[in-house]
Amino acid sequence: MPRRRTMLLSGLFALAALVLSACARYVPPVSLEPGGDVGLQAYRVAEVDRAPKLIKCAEQSGPPQSTISGGRWEYVTVGFIVTESGIVDNNSIFIKSTARSPRHPDASQKSIADAQVIALSCEYEPGTIAGQPVRVSLERTFRILAAI
Repeated sequence: MPRRRTMLLSGLFALAALVLSACARYVPPVSLEPGGDVGLQAYRVAEVDRAPKLIKCAEQSGPPQSTISGGRWEYVTVGFIVTESGIVDNNSIFIKSTARSPRHPDASQKSIADAQVIALSCEYEPGTIAGQPVRVSLERTFRILAAI
């Protein structure tokens, strides 16, 4: 009887150790900044095993600024959530920063709106934790060709 009890307790301890190690691996998602809305919870890139990987995006590109007459590049950094299916959550987009140049820190409202549209057009391989797709918050800077 004592041997059977010892084996049973050993089995229970092993099971408890497995459960505790699985729980220790779990990292709860955090709210996306700056709103903190519970509906916009996502993991940070540093918290996932594999970060979302860009598949395609309708990002604007073109010739170097020095060769463009009547235009300039503006830079808009956008924060957003990539969902478990690899698309950008429409309700999660927010502007982190904008810049025309070091001397002119603010991009135009049109460039900001264009950056939001481009962000929504992007598709990603979803981020994962333990092989399971999860929501991940990202930021990305878009270069927008703006008219002068």
